[in-house]
Amino acid sequence: MLEIRGLPIPGGGFVSLYADITQRVRSERALRESEQQVGLITDAVPAMIAYYDHNVRLRYANRQHVEFYGYTLADRLGKHMREAIGEAAWKEVKPYFERAYAGETVSYERTVQRPGREPAHIDVRFAPHRAESGSIVGHYVLITDITDRAVAANALRASEERFRALTEMSSDIYWETDAEHRIIQFSVGAKVGAIIPANEVLGRRRWEIPADLPDDEGWRAHRATLDAHLPFRDFENARRDGDGQLRYFSLNGEPIFDAGGAFTGYRGVGREITEQKSVEARLDQLAHYDTLTGL
Repeated sequence: MLEIRGLPIPGGGFVSLYADITQRVRSERALRESEQQVGLITDAVPAMIAYYDHNVRLRYANRQHVEFYGYTLADRLGKHMREAIGEAAWKEVKPYFERAYAGETVSYERTVQRPGREPAHIDVRFAPHRAESGSIVGHYVLITDITDRAVAANALRASEERFRALTEMSSDIYWETDAEHRIIQFSVGAKVGAIIPANEVLGRRRWEIPADLPDDEGWRAHRATLDAHLPFRDFENARRDGDGQLRYFSLNGEPIFDAGGAFTGYRGVGREITEQKSVEARLDQLAHYDTLTGL
């Protein structure tokens, strides 16, 4: 391919200059095709990708980024981030950019407000673009919408807080164990917590926790039930409190299995039955007394 230029010469006429630009055209075509391929690839990624130069001006954004924020690429290209997100939001994210351009690997989460849409929670990560000299000339930014995860996490925390509050108002016990029967969750009210502190039981198997009851045979039977992955009801054990008084507890448990049917542990509840045991003992004494006296 030739490029032809005509140059006028004094006295009239002109000189034609011919230049072979085949290689340049091929290089430009290859560059355009490469950019198109990159665009196709980044548009296929299930995340938002953008590129900012060293002046924090937007130079590229994939389709997901454009659609998520609801702007047109032509309006945003070349603009400083401050213009795009507003002064208040820029003050919030500016420190992260400063750290990134200082060479740090940066990631953070934040909530963004989008015109006409619900707020979204995003995870933001920076990948530096370095020149051959090693200096940072820009940054690729990967953004993931984690709104659903954040909502679920908030709901879980709220649920746990409600459950903890209810537990603390009662003497009930809530517990979970893993596939090896180690206690991984243990929540009790303040009354029981003074007798069985959570930090004493977490990570241990039930029979590894000091207790006065059951006896060896009772533990063997209970462990056989657990190893068979069967539910159990009214398993009793006992230990002494700080005053040396024997305190009794009754536990119920259900085995847990994953979607594939594999055993993953137990989940259960418990309650203190010391008063109940005391009443039963008194009734037994009365019944024995009646038998002896013939009444």
